Amino acid sequence: MSRRWDVASFLSPLGLIALVAGGEGIVRVLICADEVELQRRLEVEFFGAVLREDCGGEAEKGVLQLKEYFSGSRWHFSLRLDFSGVAPYSRAVFTQLCDIPYATTISYRELAEKSGSVGAARAVGQVMRRNRWPLLLPCHRVVASDGHCGGYSAASGETAKCWLHAFEKAMLVERGNKKSQKNLDSPSIRLL
Repeated sequence: MSRRWDVASFLSPLGLIALVAGGEGIVRVLICADEVELQRRLEVEFFGAVLREDCGGEAEKGVLQLKEYFSGSRWHFSLRLDFSGVAPYSRAVFTQLCDIPYATTISYRELAEKSGSVGAARAVGQVMRRNRWPLLLPCHRVVASDGHCGGYSAASGETAKCWLHAFEKAMLVERGNKKSQKNLDSPSIRLL
């Protein structure tokens, strides 16, 4: 019997974003240039699975929250993510990643240190590269020690990552720091 997944998508400033979810939560966030790329990636990553579009549930909830994020009205996410198959080290890095405040950045080296692995910046880079939940787990906030944006999984790569930095900073200024620093410092998503 084929596995069933719910898929919800929307057009964002970064391109077409799709969330794929199952019974345990969101398993994947895809950021694609267009519908053709999205269909190709879904076929490759979910080969043989039954994909149901716009079925409600966690995928739809994620789309709504991401739309709010891109409108500047959401700084944190409240979603279930399916961490099946995620290695303990990656989970530890993701836990620390969630603590990076909105509109701020941290270096790969600093994230490695916070994760208990001094000198493991490259390992953290690999965890970021394999992040199945870009935006929800804010790997776009992790940069090189010299401040260089670095790679990103969106169709436009580094350009998208730099755009996200500028976007979050602009939203912070636009909202006139109406949110308290306490709210800014709370995790962007809670790992379940």
